Amino acid sequence: MGSGEFGAIATFLNKDITLTGRTDIWKLVVDVIHKKPWLGYGYDAFWSQGLKGDAAYVWRAFLWEAPHSHNGFLDIWVQLGFVGLALLLLGLYFHFFHSLIQLRYTTEPEYLWPVLLLVYCVFNNLTETTFLRSNDLLWVLYVATTLQGYITVMRPQSSSIVSLHFTSHSASGYSASRPLAD
Repeated sequence: MGSGEFGAIATFLNKDITLTGRTDIWKLVVDVIHKKPWLGYGYDAFWSQGLKGDAAYVWRAFLWEAPHSHNGFLDIWVQLGFVGLALLLLGLYFHFFHSLIQLRYTTEPEYLWPVLLLVYCVFNNLTETTFLRSNDLLWVLYVATTLQGYITVMRPQSSSIVSLHFTSHSASGYSASRPLAD
């Protein structure tokens, strides 16, 4: 589907083709990225430079101080450069396929959670910024889910089943041993 068809659909639905100005911000951020494409401006440095920094180029164009680019991938690129963006994409790729492999070999519904969260994170960060945002719930959930997935993989698997028993003594003096759990 080309931009003409998208524009026609947006017009038909009475929607803004620029996603409420986001695409205009993205164009300006991409222009700024070309100044420091490999390593970026530093973590959380670009948007916090004030009117003396390169973020002012974006702010002056829109007459308001955007707190971020409304695209998590562009924000990672402008902050950490191509190197940071590549590391993020590799992490997403490996975590997603690791989650799919876990899901394939189990019938437990909780293994669907990492896949759904990753898909949501990717789509959410197309129009918002949650990657590497301190105190952002979605980022915290992503990190926790990623760590949980790797901790599960690194946990040694025992080949034998350990059965716990306890012994109770009755008033008659006989003891009975039974498993703690069925």
